[in-house]
Amino acid sequence: MSQAVPHDSILDLVLGHCYSSPDTAAIVIGDSVVTYQELRDKIYKVSTYIQGRGVEVGSVIAIMQNNIGDALASMLGCLHAGCIYCPIDVSLPPAKIQRTLAVANVEFVLSEQDLPYIWQSDDPEFVHYKELPIPASYAALTQRYHPLAYIMFTSGSTGDPKGVAIGHANLIEIFRGWDEIYQLKKLKRHLQFASLSFDVFAGDWLRGLCSGAIIYVPTSAEKYVVENLAEFIITYQIECAEFTPIILRELYGYALRNNVKLSSFKLLIAGSDVMRVREFKDVRKIISDDCRLVFSYGTTETTIDSTYFEATHEALSKLQNDAPLPIGVPFPCTLITILKDDGTHTDLHEVGELYIGGGGVGQGYLHHDVRTSGRYLRRLPLGRHARWYRTGDLASYDGQNFNLHGRADARIKVHGKLIDLTELEAHLRAHEDILECVATTTRHDLNKKILLLVKLKPTSAKFKREAIAEHVSNLEDYPVSSNDIYFTKDLPVTMSGKIDRVEANRIAITLQAGVAK
Repeated sequence: MSQAVPHDSILDLVLGHCYSSPDTAAIVIGDSVVTYQELRDKIYKVSTYIQGRGVEVGSVIAIMQNNIGDALASMLGCLHAGCIYCPIDVSLPPAKIQRTLAVANVEFVLSEQDLPYIWQSDDPEFVHYKELPIPASYAALTQRYHPLAYIMFTSGSTGDPKGVAIGHANLIEIFRGWDEIYQLKKLKRHLQFASLSFDVFAGDWLRGLCSGAIIYVPTSAEKYVVENLAEFIITYQIECAEFTPIILRELYGYALRNNVKLSSFKLLIAGSDVMRVREFKDVRKIISDDCRLVFSYGTTETTIDSTYFEATHEALSKLQNDAPLPIGVPFPCTLITILKDDGTHTDLHEVGELYIGGGGVGQGYLHHDVRTSGRYLRRLPLGRHARWYRTGDLASYDGQNFNLHGRADARIKVHGKLIDLTELEAHLRAHEDILECVATTTRHDLNKKILLLVKLKPTSAKFKREAIAEHVSNLEDYPVSSNDIYFTKDLPVTMSGKIDRVEANRIAITLQAGVAK
């Protein structure tokens, strides 16, 4: 195969292991094992097909596959062909999928034959991965390059989907940061847990395949049934995994109740939402003493991760149990600053808006020049780096760690009182009987009310709404009564494993309307 790549491609890190360790396992799914040589052949097959179609460099190809092994080969094959991959969750409503395909302007879709699609037209074309021809030879195949690697659609805190463009240089920078801080060469067994269309999915395969390790992929039953997930981790002796808080709470709660130790972990990461110090102290009880426990923070717009807090026994002992975990310090590729509303830098402990700079700052929003210019800034006062991302997160610096203080857009007025809904949720999670919760509001401005959706721990089935209202009122003067609290067995979750706040708001308002009747 000939080479024609004038720039660094993240794919080169994977292909390097394909050549140096061809017989080493790369991906394990049940009884199926894909070696690095077999992965390389799959990548070449996809690239050969794309280039054989006459697809131009820089074209966007959507990936819609349930089989994660095939999806990874499709993604990497797109990169080899100099194209941009766009992962889309197959379980989304057809109308939303079509809108995403249209916004991304995809050339075609690499999919699976048995997916239940309902389409209005044949544009774009759906190509079944399993039906791709196997070339007789790869001798004439050329590796092509485009600066962009993928487009990830995210709704962020607004519920408005937007496509974020991330480049090879961004991915290389964050991988180098992880490699330096996490010492990836010491980690050989990685869990590929996140959903395909979540940027943490890219984090899973980047840390695993770019370091020559093995990726273990659980089935849906193993991912979403907590006892099966724990058994999977133990059976395959998983050494590195990343979970959202809602998944990790289920996992460590199950492990504590059943005296299960997940001692194979060498690095356990949580991120994407708030967690409390006492929760990480509980996590420490189910892992080995030498396991590195990390709370990470980042945004899709700045390539997955930007900061990390290493939760050693000593570090946790210095923090209050009910305090939110710090987001720590920047990765080597990242710069962090906090600005006041007037654009000047905050003082120590002063709260302002968090800005992220450095090699992870992405290329902007797809087809949204106004939105991009409002969030991706060329320069900041006294800033030495060329590009910064305005996160919308409130933060402070205490001299050692950066700390989050909720979203700037999470503060609302109820009965003339300014309320931070994320802080209210944090107070609720501090209660020993509450596993998870969402604070939301009615839509109308007049007589706006706070509504709480609460998921209790399995051992707290008889807990009363009045007790929650009393707990909230004891902490701060929040305008919440027992009539505003609704219990639920499960909270709605997005494909990325985060709480679906739009759906939670709909459920809470529906429940309120039902009670009012």
